[in-house]
Amino acid sequence: MDGKKLSGDEAAKALKDAYGTYINDMYWLSMPWKWTDSGVHLNYMGDAKRGDDTVDIVQLTFDHVGLTPGDMYKAFVSRKSHLMTHWEYKLQGGTSGAWDWEYAETHGMKLARNHTNEKGMSINMGKVQILDTVDPSLFSDVKKQLP
Repeated sequence: MDGKKLSGDEAAKALKDAYGTYINDMYWLSMPWKWTDSGVHLNYMGDAKRGDDTVDIVQLTFDHVGLTPGDMYKAFVSRKSHLMTHWEYKLQGGTSGAWDWEYAETHGMKLARNHTNEKGMSINMGKVQILDTVDPSLFSDVKKQLP
């Protein structure tokens, strides 16, 4: 961390924190693909109008998946774009909210780039991209950055 090798309890905590961040960020980046994970239960809730679009609403609940299996999501899938454009959630701790999703295309794949809520807050995933090759120094040089 910060160019220094961690060990013992410090390394264990950093690894646990990194894993939690990875799990969380994978849902923000690629949540629609997470629907196929083992232990994810999908329930079609019907359709609704959102603006000038019709969306299909799919409820996701979990059975021993990730770090917060008590969370519940409602995904709103656009019939126009076939993308999840909105989600609502209720976390196992009681927090709830909703976010709109924006996508970036890279190598023919669409990945979530930015998320905004009704309060104007934003969760931006940065420059999302799929690479053909990866420079091995990205895994060994802490100062190396993606192009």
